[in-house]
Amino acid sequence: MIDDRELRAWVHLAPDDERPRSGPLADLTCGIKDIIDVAGMPTAFGVEFRVVQPERDAWCVARLREAGARIAGKTETTAFAFLDPAVTRNPWHRDRTPGGSSAGSAAAVAAGHVAFALGTQTRGSVLRPASFCGVVGFKPSYGAIPIEGVWPLARSLDHVGILARDVKTVARVAAVLMPGLAAAESRAPRVRVDVTLYCGLYGRVAHDAALAALNVCAAHGAILSPANLASFAERANAVADAIMAYEMHEALGFLLEEPQAPPSVLKMVRLGATLSRETYEQAIGERERLRGELPALFAEVDALAVLCAGPAPPRETTGAPPGQTPWTLLGLPAISLPIGFDVDGLPLSIQLVGPPAADAALLSVAAWVERTLGN
Repeated sequence: MIDDRELRAWVHLAPDDERPRSGPLADLTCGIKDIIDVAGMPTAFGVEFRVVQPERDAWCVARLREAGARIAGKTETTAFAFLDPAVTRNPWHRDRTPGGSSAGSAAAVAAGHVAFALGTQTRGSVLRPASFCGVVGFKPSYGAIPIEGVWPLARSLDHVGILARDVKTVARVAAVLMPGLAAAESRAPRVRVDVTLYCGLYGRVAHDAALAALNVCAAHGAILSPANLASFAERANAVADAIMAYEMHEALGFLLEEPQAPPSVLKMVRLGATLSRETYEQAIGERERLRGELPALFAEVDALAVLCAGPAPPRETTGAPPGQTPWTLLGLPAISLPIGFDVDGLPLSIQLVGPPAADAALLSVAAWVERTLGN
């Protein structure tokens, strides 16, 4: 029985079901973010004024059931999976945010309520809450996990992701949700590093922890090379702003007439309403130009290493997504790994980003880093 009175990670808990299960995930219980449909459980989008009763599981949920996983319930999300904070508290410090928008999923895993949870990421909503709550967050390549049955925020940016306590569990779930995912060789990786990127935003403590973790990896055979990703990331964030606003207006334009519309969502939808189709198509074109730079960015390396976030800020915010946004925009696989704590006992992480469609290879790199750091 899950006791959620203090954490508030769950919006709906299913009755206990102890029936025997079979399949590769039969020993695991999970939570599902509350913009992902689960048959027989309401989808409420983190608000009180809109609830639907789905008759069918989302594709990803159906796959988990087939694999034997037990669905414990629906986890809390920020309103419509955007920036207005959820009611969930951070398990490490009740006055700090668990992040957004997969807040309940990250908190439920961190608290040991479930072995893993599904979240979604449109800018940073799997990796950031994973980082704040001290768990592993994996965002696969765009489209690697079908989004059928997942309510949209921005259709060309939305990803389904996995949160768990360790890379091994993430990889087990990924193997079920990503047919054809093959195990990659585990070896000391070649990593291009820029931990100064967004250091001013996330703090020196995040920088120093990431650098220390990478130095340990280098001592165990990882080959590190420096990079300067500031210009690339700045361009990517600007493009993501335009694409997201336009597509949010497409998906959530009905909120312009809703008196209870959450303020951050409403602001972005209003911005999207002002953008022309030409502006949107120009942003899409710029995204393609950024993708054209990826072969050089990943030449002769297995992954990038960058900051994911800093220590969890107060609950009035969900944190800042610029550090995760470029890789989401471009549909690249990315994973956040816990690497320690700050002086207040708040979790810190590092973000690893893989080349296009290199999901299996990135999971292998992450497993090597996790093992090398002794996590």
